[in-house]
Amino acid sequence: MIARATYVLLSTLLIVVLLATTVGCQSPISSDVAMDPPSKTGFRVWDITVPALNAHIQGQVWYPVQHGVATGPVSGSYFRRVDQAIDAPIADLHQRYPLILLADGENAGPDALAWLAEVLVANGYIVAQVRPDLSSASSTQLNYWRRPLEVSALLTSLLASELGNSIDKAQIGFVGYSGGALTGLWLAGAQNADLQPERLVPNKDDADPEIYGNLGKLLPTANMSGWRAHYADPRISAFLFLAPSWGWIFDQKGLASITDAVFVITGDHDEAVSAARNAVRLAQWIPGTAFKELQGHVDHWEFMGFWTREGVTALKHQLPEEALPSVPLEHRRRFVHDEVAELSVNFFNHHLHAKS
Repeated sequence: MIARATYVLLSTLLIVVLLATTVGCQSPISSDVAMDPPSKTGFRVWDITVPALNAHIQGQVWYPVQHGVATGPVSGSYFRRVDQAIDAPIADLHQRYPLILLADGENAGPDALAWLAEVLVANGYIVAQVRPDLSSASSTQLNYWRRPLEVSALLTSLLASELGNSIDKAQIGFVGYSGGALTGLWLAGAQNADLQPERLVPNKDDADPEIYGNLGKLLPTANMSGWRAHYADPRISAFLFLAPSWGWIFDQKGLASITDAVFVITGDHDEAVSAARNAVRLAQWIPGTAFKELQGHVDHWEFMGFWTREGVTALKHQLPEEALPSVPLEHRRRFVHDEVAELSVNFFNHHLHAKS
């Protein structure tokens, strides 16, 4: 009990130190950030081949459109969305827009970060994401190492498409939420050549055993060569991690190899994953990382969008009760969205625009 209390105290002190020492790394606050999503976005879904995996996936992309373009409501989404203009022309064919790649957590559906994608579009960004496969086959194998290969294939495909002519190839960033942060860490250059299978299963100091408890049963399916491989994609130059998980599998040497701009945002009441073993570890061991802990009883699930009725029905048995809608959670989530939107846009404006 004494050891546990000491560990908690040291973790708390470390967070305080990080908050004091990394504030200078955060991008300056701008007064012209569009905090609300646009009334509409362009939206496309397309098929992608992943040669490294001999597989086929789908991508989805949000982008700015002209005000008068015809739109329709989004149906069947797990999260609230603004109206979309399917396959509409981009707002300005002569402009080059920065691009943000998204990766959200497990089991949350393809639209958990759609709210952030829409805010980024309102601020002049194109946003793209691999559409996650929620089938039972993909969710019962420990194959997260495939995800950076999928994101890199999505990026290659998008840049080669018609829409790619409107992307500034020098301004490409990444947002990873929860398990999506692991994808981003690999793409940023994190290395784990000596990773042992048992480290794939978090202990109680790493994360909530009830959320990751099935990983032990899945270890026989783990492709350790895939987990230990190097997936850095130099086309991406700025990384934002929201309530990151899987930090427990990396050591300091493996994270110190990351040299791009990194910003870590977490909540002050994350009971799903340990801040000390995940968010704080990334902030401490990745050189120059900016760190922000959101205050106000902010838990792991506040970074997702607002649920639709379809989303609650589909996911109520896959996510913990605290992730599902309630009046206090809705109010708190609005606060979190506003703060994350401003921090995100300023971070990418600062680090990507400097490269154009």
